[in-house]
Amino acid sequence: MSARWLRLEDYYVHDADGYVFYPSLYGRGYRFSAEQRAAMDGVLGPFLKGRLRVEFVAVFGAVTFSLMVAATIFVATASNEALDAFLATPRWIWLFGAVALAGVILMPTLLRLRSKIRHQLDEMGAVANVPPRPDFFVVDGKLSVSRLSYIIIGLGAIAAVILLSG
Repeated sequence: MSARWLRLEDYYVHDADGYVFYPSLYGRGYRFSAEQRAAMDGVLGPFLKGRLRVEFVAVFGAVTFSLMVAATIFVATASNEALDAFLATPRWIWLFGAVALAGVILMPTLLRLRSKIRHQLDEMGAVANVPPRPDFFVVDGKLSVSRLSYIIIGLGAIAAVILLSG
C-alpha cells in the first residue's frame, strides 16, 4: 500500500476546462476553476502536510506503545502454560489481529481526511459532475462489482491456502 493519498497533486487531473478534483480513488469528480482549486489547496494542502501526518504519527505511536506495554505486562506476569498457549495461537488469529491493528491505526486518519474534504466541498457548494476516473475497478464510469468480487475471491483463496498449510 502506498501513502499516495497524502499528496495534494494526486487528487487532481488537469482537464482542458480546468481541473477535476477526485476526493477518493473511485469517487466522482468535481470540476474546479483555478479559483476553486486555490481555495481547496489553501485548506487541504496545509492539512495534508502538517496536521494529518502528525495525527497519523500520534495514533500509530499510541497504538504501538499500548501494544508494547500490554505485551510486556503479559510476558512479565504469564505462567509457562500461558506462554505456551500464546505461542500455539492459530495463524488465522494472527492474520485477523494484524488486519484489525492496521484498521485501528489507519481508519481514524482516513475518516478525518474524508471529513475535511467533505466539509470543504460542502462549503464551496461543489457538485460532483464528472464520472470516476478509469481504473481496474471502474469500467464505463461505474464500479465493476464483478472485478471487485474476483479480487476478493482470489485474496480469500490465498488466505485459505496460507491458513490451511500450517
